[in-house]
Amino acid sequence: MTTTLSPRLTSTARREQLLEAAADLVIERGVGAVTMEGLAVRAQVSKALPYKHFENADAVLVELYRREMANLGAAVLEAVATSDDPREQLRGAIRAYFDIVIQRGILLANLSGSGSEIPQMANAGDRIGTTFLGDLFVQNFGLPKAKARVAAALLLGALLGAVEALAHGEASRSRLESASADLALHLIGID
Repeated sequence: MTTTLSPRLTSTARREQLLEAAADLVIERGVGAVTMEGLAVRAQVSKALPYKHFENADAVLVELYRREMANLGAAVLEAVATSDDPREQLRGAIRAYFDIVIQRGILLANLSGSGSEIPQMANAGDRIGTTFLGDLFVQNFGLPKAKARVAAALLLGALLGAVEALAHGEASRSRLESASADLALHLIGID
C-alpha cells in the first residue's frame, strides 16, 4: 500500500493557513482564544510550527488585523478606480466598505472592538482608517490635507454608526449606504 503525502506548503501559504486558523478562532471565541498552541491545534500542525512564522500570539493578531485592513483598503480603492465620476467613486467605495463589513464583520469587530490594543500594536495608521481615507480624499478629490483628515474622521464615525444601525436592524443597507454617500459628498464639497 502506497501512502501519498500532501505537498508541503510554501512559507507564504503556511502563514496564510495560520492566519485563517487564527481568524476562525477570533470569530468563534474572540481574540483571547488565539494562543500559539491553540493555533497549532486549529491549523492541524505541530506546536512548534506557528513559532516559525510568528513570534507570539500578539504577532499573529497584529498580522491578521493588518491583512484584514489591507483587504478593506484594497476593496475601497478598487471601487474608486471603476469610475471617473466622483459621486460614483464615493458610492462604490461605501458599497465596498459595507460588503467587507458584512462578510468579515465579526472578525473585524473582535479585532478592533472596544478595549482592543491590536490596532495600536499594528501601528499601521499610515494606511488604515482616517489617514487612509484622508489620503484618498486628497488624491482623488483634491481636498486640502487638513480638510481631508476632518472629512475622513467624520465619515468614518458615520460609517461605524451606520454599521451598528445595520447590525441592530434599525435601517436597511441601501438606506444607510445612500445616507453615507450623501454625507461623503457633502463633506468633500460635491452636493
